Amino acid sequence: MPTCWIIEQGDYSDYRVVGIFTTRENAERALKFIKHNNNHYDTSEITERQLDPCIAELNTGLQQFVIRIDHGQGSTKTLVEESTALEASDYHYKLRSIYFVFARDQDHALKIATERHAQYLATKEGTSPCPTGATPICRF
Repeated sequence: MPTCWIIEQGDYSDYRVVGIFTTRENAERALKFIKHNNNHYDTSEITERQLDPCIAELNTGLQQFVIRIDHGQGSTKTLVEESTALEASDYHYKLRSIYFVFARDQDHALKIATERHAQYLATKEGTSPCPTGATPICRF
């Protein structure tokens, strides 16, 4: 998927996008310029973002679902209806994991989240089937 690099500054009500760039090198060059000519209290950072996120999935008729899996024995899976995320992603916390997935229906969404959770648990415990050097799909 094509990506872009964004320079962001500030937090909350002071948050702003300073620029959007086609290459990381361009973003880094602009960031050096900003830091040289700007006050040092503003934090600026570069983030990589996917262009046209979720459009391919939506064009094929998929919907987004949010699945929460509570950790522990007999972990429970809960389908959460509301979502505004534009990407499939995983978030892991001490007591639960949350999976944003694109799927045909609820059963398909639960299957995808269950598989991603199994991958997370295997990666966490060091038994991941990922080849050596591969990046796990989980975000810690």
